[in-house]
Amino acid sequence: MAAGPGIICMFFLYERTLVREILWVSVYIIACATDYFDGVIARAYPSQASRFGEYIDQFADKVLIGSLICFIVFFGNAVWWELVFMTLIVLREIRVGYIRGLSVEETNGLPSSTKGQWKTGFQMVAVGFILGREGMFADIIEHTIPHLSFNQVGSMMLTMAIVLTIWSWYGYEQKKWSRSGAHHIY
Repeated sequence: MAAGPGIICMFFLYERTLVREILWVSVYIIACATDYFDGVIARAYPSQASRFGEYIDQFADKVLIGSLICFIVFFGNAVWWELVFMTLIVLREIRVGYIRGLSVEETNGLPSSTKGQWKTGFQMVAVGFILGREGMFADIIEHTIPHLSFNQVGSMMLTMAIVLTIWSWYGYEQKKWSRSGAHHIY
């Protein structure tokens, strides 16, 4: 949970240098990797998983991605459609967090969906590329790997993330309504 706010602090507290960029990229990659491996371990040893662990893991994802998206929206140089997509992502996280919070007291809760897990992965990649697209680190990578554009990769990943965001949001809304006994009108 500290990685997102920590990265934001690095942007404000330190002069823009290659070392600072490598540092925040490293912190971001470690945060994303530990989130992934935490999920792998939880699925491999389900007897060790807890409802609290499942809840706090999703909360940590929301803090990491949400804080960095807010940073990009307010201090970054995102284009208008990226701002719309990122706003939708934050709104989805708030709404799904509310829906999941309502289901915490139920015996089997509301587990994360596969679409939601893929959405988180695409968001993590998109946010990383969007944050780093105008830095010295991006310049070095783009000159080292021909035809790689941080801007294009970030935009493509954000587009995939928004598709999965809306799709998984719809799925959570369906689960909420089906659990509440309401009937769907298609």
